[in-house]
Amino acid sequence: MKAITIKPDQVNQLAKKAGKLVFKPEAEAELIKLLELEKQVSEAIKAVKVTIAEAGESILPEFTGVQGQFVKCIYRAYGAKYGVDKNEPDLDKKFFNTSVRYLADSKAIEDHMKETGKTPVGVFENPRSKTLSIKITEPKKLENVKT
Repeated sequence: MKAITIKPDQVNQLAKKAGKLVFKPEAEAELIKLLELEKQVSEAIKAVKVTIAEAGESILPEFTGVQGQFVKCIYRAYGAKYGVDKNEPDLDKKFFNTSVRYLADSKAIEDHMKETGKTPVGVFENPRSKTLSIKITEPKKLENVKT
């Protein structure tokens, strides 16, 4: 693995220069440097996670994590622990809950709004937050660009 040296002052400078992005080539180059640094750090963290997991499991097969003075590394499970086979004829209803979920049909609602100028009865627009997404559009071409 290649050594990664992160100098906070340089990262801050890159961020300031890249933040002036009005798609000037210089600002775009600074943003690309930040994205490459982010990728390297992410890959390094993934590699460290694998190393910690392998080391822990080699010592203790039921390894669940380790904690230092400032950092905690633990396994976490996501999603439902159990599922329900709704086609099972002997399914005991005391072990699950049923619910009805209403999902808005955006296209139908927007078509209605175009026709009437208002949302249908019982429908409201959810407040949604926006996040600016940054990605490299043509990574193959970028391989030939010096940053």
